[in-house]
Amino acid sequence: MTNELLASTKMATLAEELAQRYPDRIVIFDCPPILGVTETPVLSSLVGQAVVVVEESTTKLEDVKKAVSQLNEDIAVGFVMNKTVRSKKDEYGYYGYGYGKKHS
Repeated sequence: MTNELLASTKMATLAEELAQRYPDRIVIFDCPPILGVTETPVLSSLVGQAVVVVEESTTKLEDVKKAVSQLNEDIAVGFVMNKTVRSKKDEYGYYGYGYGKKHS
């Protein structure tokens, strides 16, 4: 039943109304993981951009590619790396600005 609601004309109208009513704001649809569910790919047809959250050192590249291939191909896709672990070498390097707590 959830898929029928998300794929309905009413949902498309709601998404369009939100986009038109608040052009200076970002409307976020928080969805379940793409793989293993059908709701997220259906919902992707209603959005202009998608942010895919990927768990560092756990998510396989082939799974990321498979997940992204299920999204509407017309949307812009960005990525966020989740559950990252900072090492000592990252403290003053590319991934940090040196504001972190120094380790002994």
